[in-house]
Order: sequence, then C-alpha cells, then structure tokens
Amino acid sequence: MNTFLIGLWAFGLFVGQNPAPTEPVRAVIYSPQGDLVYAGQGSSLVMVNTSDGSLLKKITSGFSQVTALALSKDGKKLAMAEGNPGQKGSIRVFHIGANRLPVGGELVFEAHKDLIHDLAFHPNGDMLA
Repeated sequence: MNTFLIGLWAFGLFVGQNPAPTEPVRAVIYSPQGDLVYAGQGSSLVMVNTSDGSLLKKITSGFSQVTALALSKDGKKLAMAEGNPGQKGSIRVFHIGANRLPVGGELVFEAHKDLIHDLAFHPNGDMLA
C-alpha cells in the first residue's frame, strides 16, 4: 500500500498524485533530469518517479521531521534538514549514486538550536548554506 502523497502539476494542469497521505510533505525537490522527485514526508525521505508516480525508495532510519531539501547542481549530493520545533536540528548529506538514489557515505552535521527551513548548495557543490 502506498503511504505517501506527491501531487504533480504541469503549469496549472493537475497530472496526478499518490493516494493515502499519512504524514505531511514539508520539502520537495526535482532531480536535475526531472524524472525523480525527492520529498521529505514526516520523518522519511522518499524518492518518486515523476512519469508514473511510483515510489522508488523510502528511507526511514530514525530521522526527526524532514524540513528542507537541497540538491547540488551536479545531482551528486542531497542535503536534508531535520528536526523538531524547539529542539536542535541537524543536516544530513547523502551521496547520490548512478541510479540517482542515495547510497552510503552519509554525513551528519549538528546545526541550529531549532528547525532549519531552507538549504542551498553553492553552485560548485562544495558549500551548503
């Protein structure tokens, strides 16, 4: 059973969505090729195929609420902010494999005293704001 919800629109035309939302989606970003959507849904990171809406991968390894996502320009790094209101937040950086799904080598940075609402990679991919 699908337990995620990603709605897709094409300039005002509703393309479709997955059924049965169980947790809110707080962050969404397209892959550079446009065929994948990375989304932070509750405490999970999900990857969805944009052509048919199928779930490609869901990672739920003890994250707090996912609040922001950023993808490096070359598509090789995915940054994810997580946290809960009033508690220390953190940032996880995943290496993206040839299939554009996260692979090993995750880095974790302790961040602010509260939630992080946005992330951005420097154009060269070596810095994160």
